[in-house]
Order: sequence, then C-alpha cells, then structure tokens
Amino acid sequence: MTISTCIFDAYGTLFDVSAAAREAAKEDESLATIWPKLAADWRAKQLQYTWLRAVSATHVDFWQVTQDGLDWALEASQIDDAGTRK
Repeated sequence: MTISTCIFDAYGTLFDVSAAAREAAKEDESLATIWPKLAADWRAKQLQYTWLRAVSATHVDFWQVTQDGLDWALEASQIDDAGTRK
C-alpha cells in the first residue's frame, strides 16, 4: 500500500494558539491578568463554532470562524475595543 496523503491538525498541536492574546497583553495592560482566559475562551468558541457549522452545513472559512470566536470571547470578557480586536 502506498501512502498518497497524510493529514494532521497543526492548529493547537504545533502552533501556539494563545500567542495572539499573550502578545496583545504585552501591549495592553488591561489584558495582563485576563489573557489566559480570553485565549482559552477564544479557542473553545472557535472549535464550537466549527462543529456547529459542520453539523448544520453552513461552512465558512477559517478566518471567519476565528473572528466569530474572538468576538464572543471579547464580549464574554466585557472588552469592547476595536484596537484590541484588531
């Protein structure tokens, strides 16, 4: 048998999914104590939105799911700042 394709999930396995929140906290003191929870909420919601869209056959690209998850996490943390979102 010849292997023709090999697939694995690098996001969250090889890539540091908390890096964006951690780096933002270095520039914004208001995130200093909450960035770990913000990052965890963001990642969890990103996955949940992916699963929900898969079962409902309403696919959107990776960036849209990621932005939707971020919007949810920011709102859950009561952060309403366009600069932080960017």
